[in-house]
Amino acid sequence: MTRTTIGKFQILELIDRGATSSVYLARDPFSGENVAVKIADQRMLNDLAVGARFKKMFINEASLAGKLRHPHIVRVFDAGSDQDMHYIVMELVRGKTLRQFCQVESLLPINDVIEIIFKCSNAFDYAYRQGLIHRDIKPANIL
Repeated sequence: MTRTTIGKFQILELIDRGATSSVYLARDPFSGENVAVKIADQRMLNDLAVGARFKKMFINEASLAGKLRHPHIVRVFDAGSDQDMHYIVMELVRGKTLRQFCQVESLLPINDVIEIIFKCSNAFDYAYRQGLIHRDIKPANIL
């Protein structure tokens, strides 16, 4: 992305790129705090076969996730569109994902694994009870 802002948020750097979106480190000029901004992939939005459905799902994700308040779920602060770019503004969580611990040489101790499973299970149960199902559960999406 060559833009330096989206909405009111100043884009600082790319954090990660996935199949359907990219996440950027950004600064909220009002609060001065850093946030994560998830931007929907333009190719998906412009795809004639799936674009309208993808846009609806992206907006729906923002709306539902924005209502969740749980200590183990990343908080959504805002969402919108800017010149046909759709974005979700989220709490910035620093640290490693579980992806780094999926190699034989870097496995976590069993007590840590049990604690992570317990916290994830509570978060997924809470989200499910609020009507939201996480459709992309994988080690790279667990912080």
